[in-house]
Amino acid sequence: MRNKEEFKAELFRRRARYERQRKKRRNILFAGGIPAAICVILCCVIFQPERKSNRNIEAKAESSFGEATAVAVIEITITPGSEAEQKHCTDPETIRRILSCLEGKPLYPSTQEEACGIADYIITVINQQGDPTTYMLYKNGYLLTKDGSCLQISEKAAIELKQLISELKSD
Repeated sequence: MRNKEEFKAELFRRRARYERQRKKRRNILFAGGIPAAICVILCCVIFQPERKSNRNIEAKAESSFGEATAVAVIEITITPGSEAEQKHCTDPETIRRILSCLEGKPLYPSTQEEACGIADYIITVINQQGDPTTYMLYKNGYLLTKDGSCLQISEKAAIELKQLISELKSD
């Protein structure tokens, strides 16, 4: 029969061997698993498709249809009072300038009621695929879309937009 000292020594040796094996397994995991996980995360980030901006109308149109075919026609219907005078534009530079004026900051639903009334201009942007997007511009710089979202454009952008519309030729 072993004595008490030999029994304690055997327990300590087994415990030390178990700790060495555990440390060895952990080091193998860290050496191979963590770099592999980092590579997977980087691949997911690198090959992730571009996110579309909801606020930038021009970037949204270009990212969904490509630079060359972003906007084919822009049709502007001006409704001062009861008359309806239509103006069309196909010039890419003028289209870009008009789209840049249509950028605005989103408003909360409580302020949408302020924009109600008769729209100064109804602007319909038609892309290459024929999908129309309609904006209603009001005197106070509010811009409503057919989907119900409300934007506030700057006073400078509203003046520039009205000037661009007045420079367009009528049908």
